[in-house]
Amino acid sequence: SRIEYFWNSFMMRPIMFFLQQLNPSRQSQLQRSGVFVNCINGYFGFKHVENGVDLALISRLSSQRAGTRLLSRGLDDDGNVSNFAETEMVIRKGDIYFSFLIIRGSVPVFWDQQGQRLGYPKVQLTRTPLATQAAFDRHIDSLNQTYGLIHAIDLLDQREGRSEQVLSQGFEYHCKRYPDKNTLSLTKFDMNSIVKLFDYHRLEALFHLISRDIQLFGFSVIQSGHAIKDQKGVFRINCLDCVDRTNVVQSFLAFKTAELFFRSFLGQNMPSEYLDLIRALWGENGDKLSYLYSGT
Repeated sequence: SRIEYFWNSFMMRPIMFFLQQLNPSRQSQLQRSGVFVNCINGYFGFKHVENGVDLALISRLSSQRAGTRLLSRGLDDDGNVSNFAETEMVIRKGDIYFSFLIIRGSVPVFWDQQGQRLGYPKVQLTRTPLATQAAFDRHIDSLNQTYGLIHAIDLLDQREGRSEQVLSQGFEYHCKRYPDKNTLSLTKFDMNSIVKLFDYHRLEALFHLISRDIQLFGFSVIQSGHAIKDQKGVFRINCLDCVDRTNVVQSFLAFKTAELFFRSFLGQNMPSEYLDLIRALWGENGDKLSYLYSGT
């Protein structure tokens, strides 16, 4: 994981430098001691299934551009965005480990919401497109270097005249002008208009739009300590706050990818009861990330 996910990295840097000066035996002893630990801010959940399968979910919130909703929005000049989090779903069966990474983050343009703190303040862009593109490109460049191919899924309200539509149009504008068009794609999916509550069946419409990249990006697999498959790309999901809508879609894509793993590596369909377990983990994850960003 990137160093930005370690919230005590400023403390760990000199310690890691010190460890590098020691002989390998002493290094190993200190590393196994658990005294020096990289700390994350986010969520960890774990479920054990009776037939020997373990499920885990880990969210790592970025320490860059940290802040709460309404006080921290969008992009900065270094390409960092608010409420940026990497979530990893892990499944273990015997000596086989499945890992699927997915990310969320505020719309990478310069924007805010002013006015009363109660209600629904109007969204406004705070920089011109010309003054935004360079920072937008830095954000996508950083994602490309870490994750490979990027498929952005925009869940904002697309209805004419809606406040979110302005933000969505700004996002699309900069995606189209990103220099390396082969590494970035965008799908717009008006979540509120199409899906009500947790009706996963309505999300099948999204699945058909992005199924090619679900297959292409895939997931990572480690067996007997050896990497036998690597994830080739990542879905970047956003709504307005990157909380509720984002979490539902991320959980849906994680479930679809886990189904693919069960069929292709374990030679079976994923048991239906796993859906409830995965939903429970993602529900807790959404609550935790929402509390960190919005206080509720």
